Amino acid sequence: MVSSGGCDVQDDYVNSRTYPRPHGNDESCSIAINQDVDVGVSVGPVFELESCCDYLMISGIDTGSSGAVLTTLALGTAITWSSDVSVSTVGWQPCFSEPSNLGTPFLSTLLPVPYVTSADRT
Repeated sequence: MVSSGGCDVQDDYVNSRTYPRPHGNDESCSIAINQDVDVGVSVGPVFELESCCDYLMISGIDTGSSGAVLTTLALGTAITWSSDVSVSTVGWQPCFSEPSNLGTPFLSTLLPVPYVTSADRT
């Protein structure tokens, strides 16, 4: 579940709200992986952030490019997104997969975590 309106969750994906169209200004959201086994991660076909001012943090790592996205996430991994109030880019879309022995749908692997605004980043 997403804690705020700056992300969309569809099937096995979570992405910036209007992906693959440019994201909005001052968007933010936070989610966490809530599954007792690792989940696999791949990146959607388009991944673009404003390098100076938009932040997709996965497990504390600033994933400013598709190559920086971790390929596996564990229980409790936090994903936070925030954009600034000026330039809008296409955004991001991590895609998740489950281990083959698990029958739990992806959406049950997300937990809301506290809402983050751009003012909290200062």
